[in-house]
Amino acid sequence: MKTIPILAALLAVTACGPSGPQTCKLADPTTCTGGQVCERVKDKGNPYCFQPIQLKGTVKVLGTTTAIWGAEVSAVDANGVPTWTIAKSDGSGEWTLRIETERSDDKGTPIFRTVTLRAAAQDYQPFPSG
Repeated sequence: MKTIPILAALLAVTACGPSGPQTCKLADPTTCTGGQVCERVKDKGNPYCFQPIQLKGTVKVLGTTTAIWGAEVSAVDANGVPTWTIAKSDGSGEWTLRIETERSDDKGTPIFRTVTLRAAAQDYQPFPSG
C-alpha cells in the first residue's frame, strides 16, 4: 500500500458586517446568510454568525506530484473526537474542511485549538496509520 501525505493550510476569515455580528440559532443554519455559520462566543449568551474557519489542502502520492482523487480527509481533536465533517479530495487532490470553532469575542476571533488531520483513500494506507 502507498502512503498518503497531507498538505494543509489554515484559512480563517472572521470579518463581520458593518453593524457587528448577527445573532443566530445553533440548531438552524438558515439563521446565517452569505456563507456565514452560527458559532458560540465564549462568555456570551447568544451565538453569532461568522465566516467559517476552514482548512484547505491537497492530497498527493508521497514523493510525487500525483493527486489522489476521492481521499477522505477528517480532523480530530486532542481526544480523538472528530471536529466536524469529512472532506473528499477532488480531481486535483484538493479538499476543504470546515472546523467548528468557538470564538473568543463578537469580532469572531477563533479560540486556538489543535487538530490532527487524517486521510484515507482506496488502495492507499491511511495517514496517519495505526
